[in-house]
Amino acid sequence: YQIPHYKGDFLILPDMNTDVKLYDHQRAAIARIVLSPNNVLLDHDVGAGKTYAMAAGIHERVRIGLSNKAMFVVPNAVLEPTVQAYRFLYPEDVLDVIYPSQFKPALRSKVIERIKKTENGVTFHGEQALIDDTWLSGKISVDSHPFVEHYKFVKALEDENTVAKQTIPAPAQFFQQFIIPANIETTRKFYPTDEEFINDIANGYKKVIKDLYDAGCRNIQFDDCTWGVLVAEGSVARYGEDADFKDISEKLLKVNNLAIEGKPDDLVINTHVCRGNYHSAYFSSGAYDPVAEKLFGEENVNAYYLEFDDERSGGFEPLKYVSGDKKVVLGLITTKSPVLEDKQTVINRIHEAAKYIPLDRLYLSPQCGFASCEIGNKLTEEEQWAKLALVKEIAEEVWK
Repeated sequence: YQIPHYKGDFLILPDMNTDVKLYDHQRAAIARIVLSPNNVLLDHDVGAGKTYAMAAGIHERVRIGLSNKAMFVVPNAVLEPTVQAYRFLYPEDVLDVIYPSQFKPALRSKVIERIKKTENGVTFHGEQALIDDTWLSGKISVDSHPFVEHYKFVKALEDENTVAKQTIPAPAQFFQQFIIPANIETTRKFYPTDEEFINDIANGYKKVIKDLYDAGCRNIQFDDCTWGVLVAEGSVARYGEDADFKDISEKLLKVNNLAIEGKPDDLVINTHVCRGNYHSAYFSSGAYDPVAEKLFGEENVNAYYLEFDDERSGGFEPLKYVSGDKKVVLGLITTKSPVLEDKQTVINRIHEAAKYIPLDRLYLSPQCGFASCEIGNKLTEEEQWAKLALVKEIAEEVWK
């Protein structure tokens, strides 16, 4: 049997990062991976560029329909370099990276079943998110949370003009994840009732909040997609066939407020209501009206960071329900597109919002993060800085 020889000079590789120039031997390896009807064993020297060759080979097989799914299996020691190399080569590809901690013997069978049954993760508008499932494996308990060490790192960079803020998933977000139909059966093994579950979530959050406070943190933000999803048409069905909008709203509010209860007076806890932000794609649409009275009137946060960057968020009238002296940060500058907003249009919208809440309780910010997921949004670093510069310029003019 004579081993066939392959040449890769015919390859176009339309999706590959154009900054990468492959050598002839890499192209030959890619051609062999794509065209060979059998298993392929590549003999290589260290530094020969095997990761790019393998990545391009499996990407092309999926692209042209020769494979439905592709999997890299690599030693733990080279997992991160492999992921980084693949994402540099194909920045638009969706990867589901399974780390050693997720593939422990007790979790292995469930992870394998997930891989077999699921093509992708949560569906955003026009794009599939990475698979990143979570489920309960026991009662909730907190010893030391890695977020505290993350905060200490950022805290060290503070100066007289900056305040280090720690963002964390909202307690409601945690609660929602484990009561959806895909998880409720497992959750009920440990928590027969939502009441018991809510109490344990709140107590866990109180411990982390206290640890952050003790580390010097005075500004915490709850990132909360639950309300942003609840406003969408048909969203209640995500909680099961018998789900009730009023009951869900009350439980989301309760778990958030219980976690906040008893916080130190000098600790600011704000919340960001999000409709999903994944690679410049969104998850849900809907105005704040259905949840405004409960969310804005009864949630015990200091401020709301709200999306108002396009028509999906509705108008400003629901802001009339913001109670007490709570503040509202208007997310009028989108992080999903590199196009800069018109300055005067943004200023006009700020004054429109001021019809429902005093201007001195209003603020301006981008609508969400520039990198709410590990692959980020479709903006360059320079375009992101331009957005922030526009926020600063408008704020200085409106609140001078």
